[in-house]
Amino acid sequence: MKILIVGPEYDEKGGRFQSDIAWSFHRLLQQRGHAVDFFAYKKRNLFAFIEKNKGVKAWWHRRMNRDLVRRVVAERPDLMIVFKGGSVEAEALWEIRNRTPTVMMNLFPDNPLHMMPFRNIEPYHFFFIKDSYALAALTKIGFQNVRYLPHAADPDVCRPVALTPEEQKGWGADLSLVGSHYPYRGFLMRELQAFDLKIWGKGWASLPSDDPIRPAVQGRSVWGEEKTKVVCGSKISLNPHHPLNDITGINDRTFEIAACGGFQLLDRKADLEKHFKIGEEIIAYNDKKELLELIRYYLDHEETRRQIAERAYRRVLKDHTVAHRVDTLLSLYGADHG
Repeated sequence: MKILIVGPEYDEKGGRFQSDIAWSFHRLLQQRGHAVDFFAYKKRNLFAFIEKNKGVKAWWHRRMNRDLVRRVVAERPDLMIVFKGGSVEAEALWEIRNRTPTVMMNLFPDNPLHMMPFRNIEPYHFFFIKDSYALAALTKIGFQNVRYLPHAADPDVCRPVALTPEEQKGWGADLSLVGSHYPYRGFLMRELQAFDLKIWGKGWASLPSDDPIRPAVQGRSVWGEEKTKVVCGSKISLNPHHPLNDITGINDRTFEIAACGGFQLLDRKADLEKHFKIGEEIIAYNDKKELLELIRYYLDHEETRRQIAERAYRRVLKDHTVAHRVDTLLSLYGADHG
């Protein structure tokens, strides 16, 4: 099958821009014998410049949408998979749909209720959402193309690795957080300043020098293999969800940490129990007080941490890899063309 992946630009190693997931899908589909090509709606080296210049941004978006239409009309792929793609406009999508037989799918990793114009959802044959609340809301107002699809992990990227003593010193900690700075994360991390804590991600280095969590800030983001080493070197990986982005759904880190064999603590979400056995395969907290209690308990119980992490690892490999999500997409494509 001829497939076009549409996503942020990535290099052949993956993990250098935003997310590994489009690269993982690309690689796996190629391994299965499909003819896979790629179209970048964001250029890695130009992204910051484009986003900061409104005139350039508008020009780039017009050009990008025009180029995408030309590409699809000329090559006529059987399937086009868009990863997020908020800047891929409805007009371009409708033109593709009207002029080609290409089936268009969107894997939207965030909350479309406040991060995606509804007019840009409608043209897709299938629009996948990781949050059951958002799915229900869009279904109620008439969208028939929306489907629930949780995140997943790529076990070739997210996997248990043994760190050398030197690597453990650099990457390891009792507690770690991987993610960009948001106020809600800052509030929570300040409650944990007494612990051995390392924070990785953009935005944290901009905190005032006298902020109590500055000593924990590592000053940069981590992707791919580096992110895996952070998880494998941490006794506990912290995974607080964004209060607006994740209403009932769970984020990609939930699956990635588990695939690395890491032990995590995350805030309880309604969709979590669809994918993991809470208390056996994963541990969730309801509030800050419970989080602090759980941190103290599990830091003192290494074997219990290990057993829970092992069960989560087995669950991800059984049900929640990129291969499982690819199977879902191809099954829907086949049903649509049956």
